[in-house]
Amino acid sequence: MPIKPPEIVAAVDLGSNSFHMIVCSLNDGKLQTIDRLKEMVRLASGLDANNVLNESTQIERWLAWKDLAKNPQLPPWQCAHCGHQYPAYR
Repeated sequence: MPIKPPEIVAAVDLGSNSFHMIVCSLNDGKLQTIDRLKEMVRLASGLDANNVLNESTQIERWLAWKDLAKNPQLPPWQCAHCGHQYPAYR
């Protein structure tokens, strides 16, 4: 059974200096930006002598990611592979 294309899509860029997310509506095959979010993370500042992120940096960056994921524009989402529905993250 074909999966209906989503009406709202999001793309995430998890970089070493910042996390970005763009939320778009998808209408007639064209994307229209609804929202853009940016969170500065500066991951390199949390590296130890072995280039491993320390625990506090990991926690802080995880919380930054969770903040992006709580965008009220994001609807429940569907797996593109199997079609399973997941609730919106709040």
